[in-house]
Amino acid sequence: MNVVGVGTAKSDGLRKGVVVNIEKTVKAIKKAVEECELMCGAQIRSVFAGIAGHHIRGQNSRGMVTVYHNRIVTDEDIRRVIDAAQVLIPNDREVLHILPQEFIFDDQDGVQNPLGMAAHV
Repeated sequence: MNVVGVGTAKSDGLRKGVVVNIEKTVKAIKKAVEECELMCGAQIRSVFAGIAGHHIRGQNSRGMVTVYHNRIVTDEDIRRVIDAAQVLIPNDREVLHILPQEFIFDDQDGVQNPLGMAAHV
């Protein structure tokens, strides 16, 4: 990895890592990105920002669907198993994103992407 630029900005939108004012937080991120662009001489097209705090929580869940013998796994099968893994969350919570960690396929765990695999069990 090569670091070609860094940008920093003071933000009143965060307190102890928790977003308390989204507008001020966004403004600070934009300022840091602009500073980094000046340093590296390139346009930044996307940013990945981590947000922490007691209000952010990860939750693991499992889902299962049947893929019949000799059938090839499709995008629809993957969507169905992700849907099957959905859990109820309280009304005051919101799903930020879903990150499949692994698939277990034909009793083989650790499968990262079963798309196109043929079912044998």
